[in-house]
Amino acid sequence: MNSHKNARTTCEGRKLLIARIAQIGLKPAAEAAGIGVRTARKSLKRFEGEGEAGLWDRRSRPRKTRASWDASLLARVAGLRRQRTPMRPVALLVGRSLATISRWLANLGLYCNSTASLLHRLGHLPTGADCRSQRSNPRSERRVSIVESGISPTSK
Repeated sequence: MNSHKNARTTCEGRKLLIARIAQIGLKPAAEAAGIGVRTARKSLKRFEGEGEAGLWDRRSRPRKTRASWDASLLARVAGLRRQRTPMRPVALLVGRSLATISRWLANLGLYCNSTASLLHRLGHLPTGADCRSQRSNPRSERRVSIVESGISPTSK
């Protein structure tokens, strides 16, 4: 792997660091290399644990993430959603964030904004059924209901 332009140490630099740590100690060797003591200690630990292979450049990407796909957990989330449980309670029940649950449900095709759309996807509505609102202009009906109740949008 190629080191980036701002890297303080390379594989060869870490080998030299380990040799200097053996000769003059951790703190002086770290200062001579222009790195912190924690970074030098990390290189020393990797060398002691893995040998020379531990000094090679590594990817900074985590090997494993917490929000990885677990088949049993994913099946539980899908089952809860198919029972029409809202996403927030599903997230609380399974112990994952709402963003993770909504991402999983979107990938499964179970994330939707309307109940009719969800019922359509789950197969509870006929294929030709219209999942949209049946009102021609939803704003006009809301305005009529407000005016009929005696509350005018312009009055204070």
